[in-house]
Order: sequence, then C-alpha cells, then structure tokens
Amino acid sequence: MKAYNNIDILELNQTYLKLIEEFCESCGRYGYKNNSSIDLMKFGGEYDLGEVPRFWGAVINNKLISVSGCHHWKTVDGIPNMMRCLFRSATLPEHQNIIPGLSKHHMNSLPFSAMLPYQIDSGLAEGVRHFYITTSNSDHDASGKMKRTHKVMQLLEKNSIVKYAGDEIFYSTPQTKWEINVENYLEVLRSFHNKRCYLNLGLDDRYYRIIEFGFSGTWGGYCTPLPE
Repeated sequence: MKAYNNIDILELNQTYLKLIEEFCESCGRYGYKNNSSIDLMKFGGEYDLGEVPRFWGAVINNKLISVSGCHHWKTVDGIPNMMRCLFRSATLPEHQNIIPGLSKHHMNSLPFSAMLPYQIDSGLAEGVRHFYITTSNSDHDASGKMKRTHKVMQLLEKNSIVKYAGDEIFYSTPQTKWEINVENYLEVLRSFHNKRCYLNLGLDDRYYRIIEFGFSGTWGGYCTPLPE
C-alpha cells in the first residue's frame, strides 16, 4: 500500500480557480458532464440552487484530483434544516484507487471518506439536522457515474449508514434521496482513521477534532466522543 507525501483536503474558493478549471477540463475529457465546466459544476454562484454551494477538494502536488460540494435545502424559522451533501462529487479516474482495497462502507471513495466529514461538520454548526445524498433513479446520468452511486447507496442502507428517504424530482431530474445516519457515519469514519493517517489524507486540526470529539454541535450526546 503506497503512502503519498500529502493529500490536502481544502475548502475551495476563488483562490483555487485555476486548479478548478484544470479539473473541469479533465472531467470533460472523461465524460463527467456535470463537472466539465465551472458553470455545470455550479461553482462560485447561486445558479438554480438559491445559494452559493460550498465545495471541498483533494489536492496532490498542486493538482486538484477530486471535488465534492454541499448546499442547504430547506429552512425552519430561518435556520437551515436540511443539507444536500456530496453534490457534484467526482474523482479523476487515475486517482480513484488512492485508497486501496474494497470497503463495504464506501470509505475508499475520496468524497465520501475525506470531504463528507467537513460538510456534515459545517452543517451541524449551522443548525442543520438532516443530511441527504441524492442519486439518479432514471436513465439520466450526466455525471457518468450515478448508476454506480445509486447501487452503493443501496448497499450502505443495509449497513445503516444511510436510509431511503423517497423519490422526488429535483431541478427537473428524478432522483432518490438517502438520509445519512450521522452517528453511524462517525463510527465508520473513526474505524477508517488508521488508514487515513497512513495515507496522509487530509490530516488537519478540524479532522482530528471530529475524530476525538465528534461533529460540531453534537456534544450533547448525539454523537459520543471516543473513550479515553
């Protein structure tokens, strides 16, 4: 198992625009339509989402190799109550095996194992309590990988990491909603910790705080800290 010198997980902003543009060009060559341009990725603007989505990316040797975003869905009394996670997630094919081996919990996926924790942590700090992943349940597959992702969610449901939350039409596209079980996801994230350390994968202070204490806003018992 190869250990990389460093894989940084960064929240993306205009500072990284050149890296994002290069990433989008690569996605276009591989047929990842949803990430083939800044506009299709919906980076840096509200577009039809009603707010500017937040994106995280994995960077190796000053090259963006994977991205994943999130955005709020609904609010209750002005507080965001729902968040759509792993929005526009994509990893360049030549880097999809950075986390080696198979994982029944999908932790060999960079967006799921390395970027989703920051999305959940940010949402909980803002008052979000329901986190969803959407997959296409029709022949529409602009990302080039949605059918596979849909099957992954079905497997994760069997392990109680997500649960089926209905079929709806979002942005003119039929999609399936899967709600993330935050507490169970945290347990899986912690079980992945040793491998993540070996791979030098996004080992920043925020990640270590999540591993030790749980996600933001959860110290009341929603997610329990690691035992001493």
